[in-house]
Amino acid sequence: MIQRCTEKMGESGYIYEIFASIQGEGGSARGSAFGRHQVFVRFSGCNLPLIYGHGCVWCDTKKAWDMRTPHATVYTENGVEEIRNPMTKESVIKYVLDLKKKSTHSVSITGGEPLLQPVFLNNLIKTLHSHNISVFLETNATLPDNLAKITEHVDIVSADIKDRTAIPKINWEKIMNKEVRTIEEFYGRGSRVYAKYVVTEGTEDRDVICVCKSIDHLDIDLVIQPAFGDRISLSRVLGIMNRASEILGSERVVLSVQIHKLLEIP
Repeated sequence: MIQRCTEKMGESGYIYEIFASIQGEGGSARGSAFGRHQVFVRFSGCNLPLIYGHGCVWCDTKKAWDMRTPHATVYTENGVEEIRNPMTKESVIKYVLDLKKKSTHSVSITGGEPLLQPVFLNNLIKTLHSHNISVFLETNATLPDNLAKITEHVDIVSADIKDRTAIPKINWEKIMNKEVRTIEEFYGRGSRVYAKYVVTEGTEDRDVICVCKSIDHLDIDLVIQPAFGDRISLSRVLGIMNRASEILGSERVVLSVQIHKLLEIP
């Protein structure tokens, strides 16, 4: 019901927050915007808790899971504004342009899950491009069928491949197949894509191998990112990177840590 409702909107959508900050993920992966100044547009709503009853165990934006966020929080240079949802495309663009600086690399569209509102997302991307603004899309990559509604080119895509430890009690292989389909589609459209794989001490070698084999046919990098706050050892991180490199090669395996978390910035 929620998805059908948002598909009819097109010109408006549910936003959780808009702010300017530094992209803290991606490391040195090809396509990464790590360390770049971005304007972030965080969409409300995530399909994983909506469909399966829970989202990723270590998700740090659980407050954005609910589609029906009554107000979007916008962090402007003059203070904080609460904007009633759903926000119009024109309103989102206005705040993006207000926050945009000479140093702005791109607009990061994140969530929640942006592909849960594909029509609004497509219209927003198209309008950003009309202002010569590059789009960096962060997605959990589990809604490949919604890509049919994304006709506009996406410049950069950070696509998740969930570890089994992220989504317990869910058919991991089925979810991963959807993620790979999404990655293949964006890659085929010419987007600069990398896969982000968040790992823990409990990540198993057999799953690392499965993930790497699933994307080996694509010329993209795999970002290994330890779950923030998880007590994962250096030896385990190096073991995962080594296992991944045996399949993808060392040039395609990159470590990322959430620098924005360490700096305590948004």
